[in-house]
Amino acid sequence: MNNVLTELHNKTKKIYNKINYLVKKIFVFRYTLLLVLFFIWMTFLDTNSFLIHMELNDEINALESQKQELEKKIYMDKNVVNNLKNIDSLEVYGRKKYNLKKIRETIYHIDIADSI
Repeated sequence: MNNVLTELHNKTKKIYNKINYLVKKIFVFRYTLLLVLFFIWMTFLDTNSFLIHMELNDEINALESQKQELEKKIYMDKNVVNNLKNIDSLEVYGRKKYNLKKIRETIYHIDIADSI
């Protein structure tokens, strides 16, 4: 009976030692485990995740390029408005853009075809 008890005690001690070893390993690497879980959370699961930030940065870049294009158009329109303040340039603009003409004036458009 004593042998059976010692064997049982040894087996339970081995199991306890294995469990204790695993628990110590988990506690040793708990910071590593927490860091991995944190990076997984911040990369994929959070509402402010890295993936969402990348999408938002792409959208910001697209909007900034659109803003630059619109600023160029505004600059060109301001130049046109400044040029139209002069009566002579207003007349030239109206003739070119809207085919306007003076009374009793005939306009001939001559198209020259290339001989190539």
